[in-house]
Amino acid sequence: MMIRKEELGKETFRHYKHVVLQFDDYLYRTDYDKKFISSDVIDDWIKEISEGIRINTVGQYIHYIRQLLYHLISCG
Repeated sequence: MMIRKEELGKETFRHYKHVVLQFDDYLYRTDYDKKFISSDVIDDWIKEISEGIRINTVGQYIHYIRQLLYHLISCG
């Protein structure tokens, strides 16, 4: 989060943090404990969060989670 905080503007970071914490909460609520996050997990999360929000917002959520996963992959 600290890396992203330095890279993003204040409002963009606030939104990024909200999305990442929402995804983390989803993984916690579903008792997900694997190191690999499958596309099914992402799809189920998107279905849950996409009700009532615009498609562009869903796209931004996907972008943020994709960036998070790229970062996690690079960390090993």
